[in-house]
Amino acid sequence: MRVPRILALLSCAVALQPQLVIAQEGRGVLRGPYLGQEPPGESPRPFAPAILTAKGAIHGQIAFHPNGREIYWIFLTAASAQAPPPIHFVKEVNGGWTAPSILPFSEEHGADNISISPDGKRLYFHSRRPWPAVFGRQGATYFEAFRTWYVERVASEWGEPTPLDPRLEQTLAGVSSTLDGTLYTHGIRRARLHDGRYTEWEQLGRPLKVGRVLGGNPFISPDERYILFNGRWAGKSGYGILVSYRTRDDRWTEPVNLLERLSASRGGSQPIVTPDGSYLFYYAGGRFWWVNATIIERLRPADWR
Repeated sequence: MRVPRILALLSCAVALQPQLVIAQEGRGVLRGPYLGQEPPGESPRPFAPAILTAKGAIHGQIAFHPNGREIYWIFLTAASAQAPPPIHFVKEVNGGWTAPSILPFSEEHGADNISISPDGKRLYFHSRRPWPAVFGRQGATYFEAFRTWYVERVASEWGEPTPLDPRLEQTLAGVSSTLDGTLYTHGIRRARLHDGRYTEWEQLGRPLKVGRVLGGNPFISPDERYILFNGRWAGKSGYGILVSYRTRDDRWTEPVNLLERLSASRGGSQPIVTPDGSYLFYYAGGRFWWVNATIIERLRPADWR
């Protein structure tokens, strides 16, 4: 695929969603890891600002498949409450990155809060798509209508959406998974997987208490040794990106604001770390930002390294 000198525009399939842009200066195929972008140092900077951006977005999420050759994202606007956006993605094929496409299962009902399990076998998302009968009557309010769904990997594609365990209370939005299948969700809650069934949500509380149960947007590391989440950052636009480390006796350290330590000029939200552990990504101001993730281990308390 050749990318023309003029910006190649891909409009979202859902009306009123922000316009997505894939562009490349000059002619040629986008090649190399992370859309061929120069890796960042220890100062946050926009990820592929001339390649991937959105106008009018108020939130966004990005997810990377562990194979390093697939990138998924969504952007949300004020209109997303009525028309949730689909999931867009690009793949690296034969050394070059494809043009953006929409995951077919997300086109009609849209999605929110996407994440991919560390083993790459599941893609989780939040959706207001119609519930199966086993869930009972679908909620009437905006949050009550949402549930967490997942699709499983089938060869190099994704299967059909399946709702998460119907026994789990799901007015919370989105999940992040560990290697052993433990799920973390908004409000910094946790559900363990035992014999193929999830426990009830466990509220972790202080020092991870974030106020509203819908807050936090946590990312849990695959080995469950640290957690990232949104937190207040006085005097800044956006949230701080906080990190807390899990101790050997399942306690958590006092959160530290990574963006403050990185001297970031503004706040962000929706933090994730790439599957290879190299980069921290987050959303801010209609773009995704990235920075070298070494700061996470550098700030870990010495007696817990």
